[in-house]
Amino acid sequence: MGSLKLIGLAVLVLLLLAVTKESALCNGRELRETEYQGQIKMAQGEVLFSTRIEKVMFSLNSLQDKYKVVRIQVENRSNIAISLSIEKDKMELLFMDGRIISGILNLSSHDSNLWQSFSPEFRAILAYPEIVQKGPKSIHNIFVFIPNPKLDELPKSFRYTIDSLEKKRVDIIDVTPRSRD
Repeated sequence: MGSLKLIGLAVLVLLLLAVTKESALCNGRELRETEYQGQIKMAQGEVLFSTRIEKVMFSLNSLQDKYKVVRIQVENRSNIAISLSIEKDKMELLFMDGRIISGILNLSSHDSNLWQSFSPEFRAILAYPEIVQKGPKSIHNIFVFIPNPKLDELPKSFRYTIDSLEKKRVDIIDVTPRSRD
């Protein structure tokens, strides 16, 4: 009978932990995604940029222990296609302490051995696009490789410069609603 009481107590403790909202591990604060958004407004329409980063997974994951990777979605709602330049466009990550880290848009030239280790299909997914087609359903992914695998601090923003838009810069900023905890 003593072991039954012990099992019952263990189950009760586990249930209490599962439903307690004040537990740091159970309340979701550490698992909340940080959302970043930016836009370029032009006479021809707008282009939206967005990403979501979950801090714990960002801290844990790295590519080949060389890079962090962030996927930026680009939605071209304008009526013109936008040409991108793998040589001239740039992405920078800005941090609260003033640091700026240059992101890599062209992994194929930066780390050709790693790039060649990917399948052709995977390289096609990760490659920096040459053009962002026009139209409301035109969504493209830009993968930014961050050359700091130990980075666990999230950037305060991304600064993306697109050469074909007269070097127009878009700031992709943290728009995550802050709770009043």
